[in-house]
Amino acid sequence: IQGEEIAVKASDYSSGGLQVVSPRPLAKELLVGVATDDIECHGVIRYCNRSAAGFLVGIELVEPPVIFD
Repeated sequence: IQGEEIAVKASDYSSGGLQVVSPRPLAKELLVGVATDDIECHGVIRYCNRSAAGFLVGIELVEPPVIFD
């Protein structure tokens, strides 16, 4: 849903993407923004798999992240 915020926890990241744990499933190919106190990025959801912790969501970055000092 456009403009909706969901609290997620980052579980892995690299220069090309990140994996987060979401409390609910997210649709593949959805363009999303991820923001924390020190980073902001945009990406496309590539996978969403159920796990014991929630849903593992793989996000491929579509542009370099903005890092705040």
